[in-house]
Amino acid sequence: IERSREILKKWDMELASDTEKLLKKLLEESREYEVVKYGPEGLPAGPDVKSSDSLIIVEGRADVLALLRAGIRNVIAIEGVKIPESVIKLAKTKKEVIVFLDGDRGGDLILKELMQTIPITYVVRAPPNMEVEDLTPKEILELLDKAKKPPTESTELTELNMHMDRVKKVVEELKNSLEAVIFDGNMEVVARIPVSNLAEELKNMEGVKAVVFDGVVTQRIVDIASEKGISLLVGCRVSDITKKPKDLKIVSFEELER
Repeated sequence: IERSREILKKWDMELASDTEKLLKKLLEESREYEVVKYGPEGLPAGPDVKSSDSLIIVEGRADVLALLRAGIRNVIAIEGVKIPESVIKLAKTKKEVIVFLDGDRGGDLILKELMQTIPITYVVRAPPNMEVEDLTPKEILELLDKAKKPPTESTELTELNMHMDRVKKVVEELKNSLEAVIFDGNMEVVARIPVSNLAEELKNMEGVKAVVFDGVVTQRIVDIASEKGISLLVGCRVSDITKKPKDLKIVSFEELER
C-alpha cells in the first residue's frame, strides 16, 4: 500500500508539472497572436502600440511577449542598437515614453542611443545581469510602478548631503579655475582635471560619486553621469536639462551657496 501511495504521489507531481508546462505553452501561443508588426521594419509590437497615448520601448521580441504576459499591450521592440526611424517617429506622438531595458552592458549601450534620439519620460531596467524576458509578470508590473512613483531622496543622496560642507569648500577653490574635481564613493578626491577634458575622462572612469567643476552642466555631461551612476553634479551654471535622472542631484555654485 505504501508503495502504491508513493507511485500515486509521483504521478500527481508529474501530472501537475506537465499541466503547468502545457498551460504556459498555451499562454505563450495565445500571446503570439497578439504580437503585431509595426512599420516598414516589421518590428514586433503589442496591439495597442498605435492607439495608446503612452509607449513602452523594449529590446527584442521576447521582451514584447514578456510584457504581453503582464497585460501590457502598448509595447514595441527596437531589435538592435540602432534605433529604427519608425520608433523615433512613433515616440514623438506619445505623451509618455518608457524605456524598459535589460540590466546589462547591452542595455547601457541601447539606453545611450535612445537618449540621443527619443524624448524619454521614464527609464526602467531589469535587475543587474538579468533580462526583461526573464522577469515574471509581477516583477514587470512592480518595476514599472516603481519608476512612475514620485522620486524620493535616495539613501545615497542623503549621504551626499552630509558632505556638502566639503563640496562647498571645493567650489570656492575651483572658481575661475576652469578645472574639475572628481570624488569617489567615499567622497575622497580622486582626480583634478581641466574642464575641457571632463566628458572624455568621465567616460573612462568607474566608481565616481560626485563631480564639481568650474563649467556649465550640459545635457551631455548629465547623460554621461547617468550612465556612470554618478549621484551629484555641481557646476558654475546649469543649462536647460530636458532629461534629468531622478537619482542625480544637479546644482549650480549659486544654489549651493544659498
